[in-house]
Amino acid sequence: MFYLRNFKNFAEAELDLDQPVTLLIGPNGSGKSNLIEAVELLSFLAGGHRLHEVTDIGREGAMEVRGGLEACARLGVDEFTLGIQAEVVLPGTVLPTPVQYEITVRVRPEPRIVGEFLKQTGRNLAIFEIQPQESDTPSADNQVQYDNNDRGGKKPIESIAADRSALSQYPRFALRNKQLPETLALIDVLLARLDPPSVIDPIPKLMRGFARRTETQLARNGYNISPVLLDLWMEKPVATRDSVGKLQRQMVHRREVLQRLLKRIAQLPDEPFAAFDFIRTKKSGDVMFAFKSGARGETIDARLVSDGTLRALAILTALEISAAGSRLVLEELDNGVHPSRVPVLAEALFECAERNRLHVLATTHNPATMNALREEQLNSVILVVSGGKDGTARLIRLRELPGYVDFIERGRLGDLVTRRIYQQHLAAGYEDGRQAEIEGWVNSLP
Repeated sequence: MFYLRNFKNFAEAELDLDQPVTLLIGPNGSGKSNLIEAVELLSFLAGGHRLHEVTDIGREGAMEVRGGLEACARLGVDEFTLGIQAEVVLPGTVLPTPVQYEITVRVRPEPRIVGEFLKQTGRNLAIFEIQPQESDTPSADNQVQYDNNDRGGKKPIESIAADRSALSQYPRFALRNKQLPETLALIDVLLARLDPPSVIDPIPKLMRGFARRTETQLARNGYNISPVLLDLWMEKPVATRDSVGKLQRQMVHRREVLQRLLKRIAQLPDEPFAAFDFIRTKKSGDVMFAFKSGARGETIDARLVSDGTLRALAILTALEISAAGSRLVLEELDNGVHPSRVPVLAEALFECAERNRLHVLATTHNPATMNALREEQLNSVILVVSGGKDGTARLIRLRELPGYVDFIERGRLGDLVTRRIYQQHLAAGYEDGRQAEIEGWVNSLP
C-alpha cells in the first residue's frame, strides 16, 4: 500500500498499486497527476538521489515535478511524507515479510530529509530510524539509529547526509549490524519493489521521425516506437542448437504480439490497417514504421498517422511488451482517441494487465472510457475528489461511495461523473436522507 501525507493538494491518501489495474478518474486539476508524481518521487528518493536533483519542469533535473521540490508540500505546510507498506519475499524463503518504509522531506527553509524509517512487522525495533533534531540550529547531517541485532545496550547512532535517503546509505553506516547480509538482502528486495515505474506519456510529433535501429527500449515519450516495433517484427538468428526451441517460442510470442497490436490498432482509424511495414535509411539504417492499407495496398508511414492512433499504438505496445510484474503508469491513456474507439483501448488495458501480470496505474477524465467499463472493471476505479472544506483532495474507491448501488443504477459511469452525480452521494447527511426516504416509502404502504 502506497501512502502520502501533505503532498500537494492531498492531506493524506492511500493507494493500492498491487492490483492489475488502478484507474484514477476525476476532472482536470483534481490531483490525478499529483499522485503519479508522488509514486515516482518515492522511488527516486528511496533509490538514493539527492534532493537538489528534483527540479521544476524544463529545468533538466534528474527528476522533474511541476513546481519543483518546494511545491510538493501542501499549501501552508513545510514538509511532506511518502511511504509504502508491502510484503516482500526474501531470497531462500517462501513466506512474505511485511515491511513499512517512510520518508519525510522538509522543503523550507532548506530542503532536507527530517524523518525516515524502515520497520519489519513483528519486531519491536526499527531496522533504522532517523532521530529528531534536538537543537534549533540543526546539523547539516542526520543522526540515524539502527538495530545491530545485539542483545542489550544502546543501539548505535551514526551521522549520515541529510539530502539522501538513509535507505540508500544503509550499507555504509550499519557496519556493526551482526545480521548485515540478511538486512541488506531485505533492503535489496524492497528497493526492487520500489523500482521506478515505466511512465508512458507518448508525444505523437516525436513518434513520426526516424529513430536509431538499436533503441529498442520504449521511451517515455514514445519517440522510438519504430525500432521497438521493428525488433518485434524481425526474425532473430539462431545462435546454437540448444537455443532453437527457446528462440522459436520467442518468435511465436513476437508474432502474436504484433498480431494483437495490429488487430487492435486497425479498429481505431476509418481505414483498417492490414500489416506493419518499415522504412530504413541507407546509410545509418535508422527506421520509421508504416502501415500497409488493407483497402488499396498503400503504404502509410508514421508521418501520416493521426495523433490519437500514435498515442494508442505506444500505449498498446507498452502493455504488450512489458515483463511480468512490471509497473506501468499511463497518464490520460485515451487522450486523442475518438470516443467511439475508446472501448478498444479500455478493453486492451484490462486484458493485457491480467494476461501479462502487470500493475498499471492509469488516469482518465474521458466519459467515453468510463462508459466503456464493464461491471467487474469498476472494482479498479478510484475517484479523485477535490474541493473539500480545507481545499484538499481525497481518494474514494468507487465501490465504497455512499449509496454505490443507487449511484450506478442511475446510468453509465461516464455520464454520472460528467453530471457530478457522485457529489450528491458525498454530501453530508446523504445516507441519513436516503434512510428517511425509504422509511417514508415503507410507512406509506397500505
